[in-house]
Amino acid sequence: MRSLSQEEESFDIPLTPLIDVVFLLLIFFLVVANVSRPEIDQTITLPAAGNGAKTEWANSAIVLNLRRDETLVVNGRVVALAELPRRLAEWREKFPQGRAVMRGDADTNYAQVMSVLSVCRAAGIEQVDLPAGSSEVKINNSQ
Repeated sequence: MRSLSQEEESFDIPLTPLIDVVFLLLIFFLVVANVSRPEIDQTITLPAAGNGAKTEWANSAIVLNLRRDETLVVNGRVVALAELPRRLAEWREKFPQGRAVMRGDADTNYAQVMSVLSVCRAAGIEQVDLPAGSSEVKINNSQ
């Protein structure tokens, strides 16, 4: 066998910087995945409320966005009102105790809001959150 002399060098790939980069990318994608909420429709202007309680949504919540033109978007996908009962039934199978969050535009027709709420009630969803937007949202801590 031939041994390496001082003039010859072995070529090693430095793994420490490579592992650091991989971990940084992993952390970045985990943070972005948790921060981004693709089911929240940015085109909706929520009606203003004077005060209210801030609520956190669980991952098991289904988000119903009702746009100004009465387009219904469920978890990021446009859905016809006739198709909504089937979608809610599928969701209830996965999350029997889940809650629904209905975000309606401030200029949405009230009859359309009530029709979506009645479909939710018929699907067995008892708790439907109706968030409101405000430039100054107060947290109600009174008991």
